[in-house]
Amino acid sequence: MLEKEKFHEPWHLKTDAFSNMDNLMILQLNNVQLGGSYEDFPEEVRWLCLHGYPLKSIPSDIPMEKLVVLDMSNSRIESFAACCNSCNPQPIEGGQKKLVGSCSKDKRILPSLKILDLSFCEHLHKLGGFYELPKLERLIVRNCIRLIEICESLEECVELVHIDLSYCVKLEKLPTAIGKLKKDYKLLLDGCNESILQQLVPSAISFPSALVELSLADCNLSNESFPMDLSCLSRLKELCLDGNPIVSMPDCVRSLCSLEGLSMTHCNTLMSIERPPSTLKLLNIFGGSSSFQRVTFDPDMSPIWIVIGHSSRGWSYEIEGMVKIQPLESVEEKVLSTLGWSHLLDDLLLRQAVVYHDYRRGPHQIQIQMCYEFGIFSTIYGGQAMMPDCISWSISRQPLEISEDFEIPFTVPSSPKKKQLRGLNICYVQRKSDDPSFYLPVIKISNVTKDSSWIYQHCVGENTEINVGGGKWVTYLSHWMFGRNEMEPGDLVIITIMEDFWWVFNKPTMNCGVGFVYEDESTEEDALEYYKSWNHIIGDDLSAFQLETGEYFLSQRGFTRPSNQYPPTYQGKYASLKYKEEFVSFRAFSKRKSPKPPPNTAKRQRLSD
Repeated sequence: MLEKEKFHEPWHLKTDAFSNMDNLMILQLNNVQLGGSYEDFPEEVRWLCLHGYPLKSIPSDIPMEKLVVLDMSNSRIESFAACCNSCNPQPIEGGQKKLVGSCSKDKRILPSLKILDLSFCEHLHKLGGFYELPKLERLIVRNCIRLIEICESLEECVELVHIDLSYCVKLEKLPTAIGKLKKDYKLLLDGCNESILQQLVPSAISFPSALVELSLADCNLSNESFPMDLSCLSRLKELCLDGNPIVSMPDCVRSLCSLEGLSMTHCNTLMSIERPPSTLKLLNIFGGSSSFQRVTFDPDMSPIWIVIGHSSRGWSYEIEGMVKIQPLESVEEKVLSTLGWSHLLDDLLLRQAVVYHDYRRGPHQIQIQMCYEFGIFSTIYGGQAMMPDCISWSISRQPLEISEDFEIPFTVPSSPKKKQLRGLNICYVQRKSDDPSFYLPVIKISNVTKDSSWIYQHCVGENTEINVGGGKWVTYLSHWMFGRNEMEPGDLVIITIMEDFWWVFNKPTMNCGVGFVYEDESTEEDALEYYKSWNHIIGDDLSAFQLETGEYFLSQRGFTRPSNQYPPTYQGKYASLKYKEEFVSFRAFSKRKSPKPPPNTAKRQRLSD
């Protein structure tokens, strides 16, 4: 093995060096120029690697009858199997005997070849002679920047299952033979000429149902570049659109009736994904735009694995069934009233600004927002030390009294007549210190009587500082919805404000309060019906978020976590926490609840107008 960096020119090797290697089956000759006769070249070679081969072609008298893999990446080869008449090959200078096919099905030079790799052959301009490759399974010509034509004899490769033409920027059309392949195959067209992609239109080229994986990454495709319908690709399972300037999921994607994987990573203009195929099992939009706004799903969607990085989320966005963040002023009044948050309708409060400072994206000033996830509503605003009207009772602690955790034990009282306990309001008020930054607390609710616990980490996360205007105090208010069985009169409950990081609260004065929210059993209209239809909420399916301890760790990071890793923000005494389930199964809506359209999000007219 020779390192290319140590040689300015290819290293010369005489073929008689192999004269006694009768059983040689694997041979790697990177950056080597062969010379001499090939009469004694090992005939048993199965895998031949000629990276950086310096000549324009390879000698045809090298015995290749048993060759299974030929790798000539980064070589100077100009054409391969140049005999193919339809490719109209140009003669190689110097008259050197070269590798050509006989164009005869009776005698073939490479009858056993399964893998042909010509990646990064920058001088390769034509590719043909596939009659010689009846067993070819993988054709890799990635980054062949001068390739302009592929022979129609490709249809002779009846075993072909993988074609990589990525970054062949001068290739303007695909051979129609691709439409005649029989086996399920994968086609990679990353970074290719856009004119190739117009052949996706069924009238231009007939893609067979045999195509099961298609990659169109980095092709500078806009939404208008896609055809209206791709139903001809009835067996397509994987589609990659990474790095394209698309604004939304192309409409034609919905016509892919067998699609299981959809990737749109690093699409910097992507704003929405509206109802991808219900067959989808993987959705990956990691590393997208910070202006991303919305993902909606079909109610009958299959359980999927969804990957959405922190930078892929806007400051106000909705991933249906996972999280919904919106300006507080756009929330329906009946929703706020049902939560017991009528005091938040005050116009002065709605005018407050909140500055989020994320170390990945920097500062961003926005209006006060309401966040909903896991059946938990939350908001943060500035004001006075007093608790809002929705809080029944509270306790406070001075900085010198602060211990590791802030615990609030209580017994659930009896419900008023003809009322049903529906949820708890939890309010956390903190006096601002010299450092105006505020970190959202991690909250744990334990029903000791029923041996149930839920630990909630807000989607903003631990790496986001929050600066809140309006007074000397910061108020964090959350509403937890519970079903009929999770919280009943007489249950002993403990609410814990978890302070695992000493710098999070900076030891200021803190007040914490609890309020009970009831609903009339005779009420027909439910303002929270849409929110209750989500699947991953308390009282529904939280199996993917259960820890080995039996507790539930409710965090958006759970949707993208690797198998069986502890929550990434927990250190110290929480470092031993492990998820019970190996993988997360995400489903937006509960099968038992038919989702209705979300409440009207039109902006409410300001009281001062």
